[in-house]
Amino acid sequence: MGHPQAPNLNLAVGVAPAGLVGRDGFWQGRIGPWVHGLPALGWAQAHCVPSEPIRDRADIFLAASLAHDGPNDLSWALFRGLRVVTGAPLDEAEE
Repeated sequence: MGHPQAPNLNLAVGVAPAGLVGRDGFWQGRIGPWVHGLPALGWAQAHCVPSEPIRDRADIFLAASLAHDGPNDLSWALFRGLRVVTGAPLDEAEE
């Protein structure tokens, strides 16, 4: 989101088991598909399915880029409302 004259943004989210990807790790292979060309005053949903099972803690990767290579002083990415779905049946998740 940002100023009405701001350039469009691309967004992505990713996840990996905690500590699996280090500071110099290859996090790009763990993100889901990019949402492209988000307008400055718009919003979108980004999704990711982990490539490995998440058994306990997880690292979440949030990525934003400009839809072009120009300078950017008018826009930013705000990630909120993160939701985690385990895939476990409800009766097992409640125990």
